[in-house]
Amino acid sequence: MTLVQAIEIVLREAEGPLYHREITRRIVEKGLWKETDSLADNVLQKLTASVRWAYSPFERVAPGYYALRARDLDFGTHEPPVPGSVAD
Repeated sequence: MTLVQAIEIVLREAEGPLYHREITRRIVEKGLWKETDSLADNVLQKLTASVRWAYSPFERVAPGYYALRARDLDFGTHEPPVPGSVAD
């Protein structure tokens, strides 16, 4: 498991945005990643780098607070559009 995957698991289970240190605490609490002195910095670094890209599963909602992008919260629950079809 990667650190990004651990962050995604924590945010999927959260009921809203979380502060990056709370994300770190929950990662360790769930046993998803071993606690180290630099883990909080690494979590923040991964989040900060990820949100710069359009395909990121994360979004920054306030300074230090992150959530899953809305499009990723219901991933897999909608049928993809059929190429060449016209929406009603």
